[in-house]
This record gives sequence, structure tokens and C-alpha cells, in this order.
Amino acid sequence: MVGDRERIDTELAETLMTRLHSAGLELHRGLALPLGGEARDHIELAIDEIDAAINLVRVAVMGFNLPEDSTSPT
Repeated sequence: MVGDRERIDTELAETLMTRLHSAGLELHRGLALPLGGEARDHIELAIDEIDAAINLVRVAVMGFNLPEDSTSPT
């Protein structure tokens, strides 16, 4: 039962991180478009939130942490 739980946790985390990563990449692509300042601010905030969510999943499920100032792309 514990092995199944760990497998499910790992698969869920991998799926979640993949989808969050894809969403972050799409937002980064959106930043390349001509945008007003307020729209750009909202996109950058969303990217930051996605990065934070990915790091939370890594810590909670996969057991490792990245430094807060990590510059790894979403």
C-alpha cells in the first residue's frame, strides 16, 4: 500500500510539474508579444506563482528544495 502511495504521489507530481512548466513556457512566449505594462506585470506575476508551485511540489513530494533565488526557467 505504501509503495502504491509513493508511486501515485510521484506520478501526480511529475504530471503537475509538467503541466505547470508548459503553462510557464506559454506565459514566457506571451511576454515576447507587444504588451502594455499592466498586462506584462500580470504575466510576470503568473510566472512567479507557477515557479513557486513547482518548487512546492518538489519539496512536498520529491523531497528536495531549490534555493529561493534559483533562476531556473519555468
